[in-house]
Amino acid sequence: MAACRGALKLLAMATMLTATACYTSSAMRLISVQPRRTACRVEMMSKDEGKSLRTFAASSLVALGITLSGDFPSVAATLPELKNTPLSASKVSIVLEGIPRVVDGDTLVFPTKDGQKDRVRLLGIDAPESRQTCKDEKGFPYACGLESKTYLQDLIKNDVVKCVAEKRDMYSRVLGICFDEKTGVQINQNLVDQGEALAYQQYSKAYVMNEEHAKSEKRGVWKGAFQEPWQYRKDKRSKQPSTSRKAPANEISKVSLSGNKPVSSVEDFDGDFEE
Repeated sequence: MAACRGALKLLAMATMLTATACYTSSAMRLISVQPRRTACRVEMMSKDEGKSLRTFAASSLVALGITLSGDFPSVAATLPELKNTPLSASKVSIVLEGIPRVVDGDTLVFPTKDGQKDRVRLLGIDAPESRQTCKDEKGFPYACGLESKTYLQDLIKNDVVKCVAEKRDMYSRVLGICFDEKTGVQINQNLVDQGEALAYQQYSKAYVMNEEHAKSEKRGVWKGAFQEPWQYRKDKRSKQPSTSRKAPANEISKVSLSGNKPVSSVEDFDGDFEE
């Protein structure tokens, strides 16, 4: 009896936190859960004490501020914190979760149930391309694209990653904000913090302060000279090299601050499919 009561308390807490589905154990199950106003009935598997345990379950839920006929928390309550991200004013309509493969410093691929792949472009950031090189603090070239990819691989390891998004781009990629479920790290922001990606200010200004801090600390690409990834892609197509960019501590990135806008130009993502 005591063990069953303990399980019921855990069930009540799970109901408050998830608020989305039925929870099954060897002692009880929740059924008939509807999206909004929920009539949630607890059915006990015990023959002799079903009635009294059902009463106890109801009182446990009430003690936690939940009634069996009341409103359960919104599904949105289970989403990660999106304040100060490119999605802070957007409605999340896509959620992906799993162990992804890292394509490059700003692209992940999730396997799907039907054996296909779902590609996620990390929103609000732009990392060096896979074959891109930069110069270190001594002026020697190094594979900054590969370094960014390796950093991301080491960051998430084999952890489960959750990505949330409002929409896909013209290439059907999910434009997402991603989180490491084990550590709680917001991946987009972390890459900019460590200088392994730039704030993609043409589409979002959410990570501008993070970029400025990375510059002042001379982290990642900011320790030397580099070409912005979007300019690298443009030059690669035109075959016309442009001047490399030095990285002084107090320099403000000279990129269009036009605010958020839909991804619509092939030049922004042409190189992202390099694996």
